Amino acid sequence: MTIAVPLFGLRVSPRFDCAPDMMLVTVDGGEITSRQRFSMGQINSLARINWICQRGVDVVVCGGITRFSMRSLTNRGLQVFPWVTGDAEEIIEMFLSGRLRSGLVVEAGKRQRRWRCRGRRGNGPWVMD
Repeated sequence: MTIAVPLFGLRVSPRFDCAPDMMLVTVDGGEITSRQRFSMGQINSLARINWICQRGVDVVVCGGITRFSMRSLTNRGLQVFPWVTGDAEEIIEMFLSGRLRSGLVVEAGKRQRRWRCRGRRGNGPWVMD
């Protein structure tokens, strides 16, 4: 299994479409076998999606993501965990242990929180639990 995580420094990038780097984590038998970091530069959304699919990615863990990108990834059979915030390594460990959920905010030394929408039909405003 291969997991893609858009990065901003060592954290999950706040935006999939604008992340300067992408980390690919290969997992075999529940253990991480490799980590690779790639510079994404000014690659647009469609090129990022194609790049991810060409590398055989199965799961994308990201912060904010456009509807176009989300739909494009899921239509190609990828599992996407959007609106995730926190340290990328900690997030990967949570995924491997089955504790990762979409909308999860992970801060060192604090309890985990979730983003949720209090507006009508998912239109905002987004607030923390």
